[in-house]
Amino acid sequence: MDLPVEEIKRKTPRQRTKREQLDVSYNIVNNVLEQPANISVRDLITTTPKFRRELINACRPKRKTVNKQVPQRTMALIEDDEINTTAVYSKVNIGNHRVKTLVDCGAAKTCMSKALADTLDLSIDAASESVFTLGNGTKQPALGIIYDVPIEVKEDMIIPCTVEVLPTCPSHLIIGNNWLNRAKAKIDFNSSSLKVSYKKQKAELPISFLRRKDNVPKMISHTQTYQNPVSMTNSSPKRVRFEDETSEDDSIESDDSEEISESNEWKLHC
Repeated sequence: MDLPVEEIKRKTPRQRTKREQLDVSYNIVNNVLEQPANISVRDLITTTPKFRRELINACRPKRKTVNKQVPQRTMALIEDDEINTTAVYSKVNIGNHRVKTLVDCGAAKTCMSKALADTLDLSIDAASESVFTLGNGTKQPALGIIYDVPIEVKEDMIIPCTVEVLPTCPSHLIIGNNWLNRAKAKIDFNSSSLKVSYKKQKAELPISFLRRKDNVPKMISHTQTYQNPVSMTNSSPKRVRFEDETSEDDSIESDDSEEISESNEWKLHC
């Protein structure tokens, strides 16, 4: 007897073929880490001190060592080193006046006293911040600056100079290195002259100086002892006694007695 059963025909499953994976050089982790973060610089340097220090060091200007070339300067030269001097003086013309000046190679600036500036009818052009130390150690602030003071060394040869005005000055006019450099000055003690050169012109100024080896003039004093003063007002001389002459009078009396005895002995022998 045939059974009422039918065989079910099932579809056989197809075998899946594996796809070959492509070799791609891609790293998703690195890609994510390299993406820019949505954070402000303020929050970044606040949360990370290391980045703050690096940012500060990067923004700080770096100092570069610059080799400055010192400009060549013509200083006042002393041609004779064996002569030991204390001060050098000369005379220059300013306007219609002949002024005695002190040539000071140790002074950086030329200065004059207020009294001399008034005498020469020179007015202060600008304020000054310079402070001068005098020889006695006191300091004086300058009253102001006078520009282009016409210092005439010879006829038709003027070497201008900027001068500082002081309330008082050891010498009414002190020529410093600012004028000496411009004039290319040289001090020659052998010829006692100050040689200057300015704008193709040359001149020699006579100088006077003091040597330390010279003997300083001194005032010599002496004492004189007066003994036994005699009063000449009366006819008969009178001796004036001092309190300390008692011992001297006793010695004189003893000497007189010895002389009398010697004279008597000489008479007896005769």
